[in-house]
Amino acid sequence: MLEKLKARKRQPELEPKEEVTTKAPKVKLAQGTSRVGTTMAFPPRKAAKQFAAESAEFEAESAESVAEEASRMVLVIPPAHFMAGAARAAVSAARAAAAPLAANVSTAGLMSAEQGPALGNVMGGVMMAVESLPSGTELLHDIMSGARAAMTPIRRLLEEQRAGLQAFMDFARRSARGVSRARAMAAEAVPPGMMAVTSVAGTEPHAAEPQMLEGLGAWLVDRRTMDVTAMAATTGAQVLENVLIPLEQPVRRGAPAAALPTEAAARWHLKSINVDAARKRKLTGKGVRIGIVDTGIQADHPEFAGRDVKFARFDMNGNTVSTTPHDVGEHGTHVSGIAAGKNVGVAPEADLAVAAVLTYRTANGQLAGYLTQIAKGINWLITELFDGPDEEAGVDVINASLGGTGYTDYYYTALAAARLNAGTVMAAAIGNAGPAANQHGSPGNYDIVEGVGAIDSANNVALFSDWGTVTQHPGITKPDLSAPGVDVWSSLPGSRYGKMSGTSMASPVVAGSLALLLQETPAFMMDAAGLLAKLQAMARPLKGAANQRRGGRGRLSF
Repeated sequence: MLEKLKARKRQPELEPKEEVTTKAPKVKLAQGTSRVGTTMAFPPRKAAKQFAAESAEFEAESAESVAEEASRMVLVIPPAHFMAGAARAAVSAARAAAAPLAANVSTAGLMSAEQGPALGNVMGGVMMAVESLPSGTELLHDIMSGARAAMTPIRRLLEEQRAGLQAFMDFARRSARGVSRARAMAAEAVPPGMMAVTSVAGTEPHAAEPQMLEGLGAWLVDRRTMDVTAMAATTGAQVLENVLIPLEQPVRRGAPAAALPTEAAARWHLKSINVDAARKRKLTGKGVRIGIVDTGIQADHPEFAGRDVKFARFDMNGNTVSTTPHDVGEHGTHVSGIAAGKNVGVAPEADLAVAAVLTYRTANGQLAGYLTQIAKGINWLITELFDGPDEEAGVDVINASLGGTGYTDYYYTALAAARLNAGTVMAAAIGNAGPAANQHGSPGNYDIVEGVGAIDSANNVALFSDWGTVTQHPGITKPDLSAPGVDVWSSLPGSRYGKMSGTSMASPVVAGSLALLLQETPAFMMDAAGLLAKLQAMARPLKGAANQRRGGRGRLSF
């Protein structure tokens, strides 16, 4: 296939071209030329059709080559007992690092003699709870539940001693960073041994080395270097094929405009969530970074002026191919504006980190991304030291607009690890396949992700907004709540503006709202479950049985 493509890179031979020079307004022109005083060479119509056909065939073969290359990569998630061992090793290292830090907080007088040891005991309790958990598929869920319960005394301490908040957060961030690094070291020590017994002899010279995604507790593996079938059979590791996952396409787009309209309708989504109430509390998202999993961003758009925007684009093999901000389509720029735009954003002073991972075209021309590409982008969002080596790694909240219908566990373990390791929560579009029930897609239908439905300006659930039950998580329904998602104005590439409709417009409204809550209560950075509970408590009931059935807990409002 590659040899065939190389041979076809030369443009197809065309029939002789007709050359015409125009010298005056009134002149006989050849087919396809214009009245400009210059020499132009255009192919006759028959040759142009041949050229278009040849180009389309070349593009199809290029897509086939990309798919063939992508199929060589797989995402490997180590079995539960490896993750349990990694967690226990990490806990030991973290406890050793946390003890002197807690003592320093106490001796500095920022907490009383009783509060300092109490803080240490709470942290130790969290660590011991993790250590005592059994291995198995419920490990991560149990860890998160236990940690949430143990965080309650910490919140009480913070309420009692506000003066110690900043020092405590410095302590908490450093401790969390120590935990993440310890987990990474523990994870790094085990899987290579697991993989060594399944290495493929005579590895191809261009085969990729395995890449550890420490934030997700997973590996990217080139099947040319590892016998992944034997690995799964021998160790119980989960091996996920590198499938192509579509963008959650907007249902409707409006015509682009050079400037944001001045009428109130251009900002109805902000009024709907009563963002003015948040502004009165001086909540703008300052100090919080939102991660965007999408098509990219036009970082120099006026909506992002003065903002720190980090960017990385990944390919089908998980390789970083660019760090210069750009948008392969327009969706990523639009979503980023809703979350953090200066004029249309919920959190106008939040910083951004954009992972461009939906960069390939499907057969019908829609943008999509490969599983390993998306996994690498999410891992970058939660492990990169965006603010320097002395600050906690990663973003504080992630927004995703990943399409598809039905429940797929591609991301579940990885996102559970991200939530556990870094305290990072995700808001995700629930899907645009409504109004029939149970057409929702992953990751929005995970119990650990805030699945977001869409409402219009009359507070009615949009017909396209997905809803229903989730068989894999008994007792829960989706979406979790709803937010503005119909005719939402935001930024577009080319420094333009436009309106779109879809649950992928509603999701960044929620992501921006999470940023405001994190700014108001930094302790939520260590308490993902508490953060989502606070968000869901802000939902206001919708009117009408159909809206109540399809809109989750209700519409978001400050």
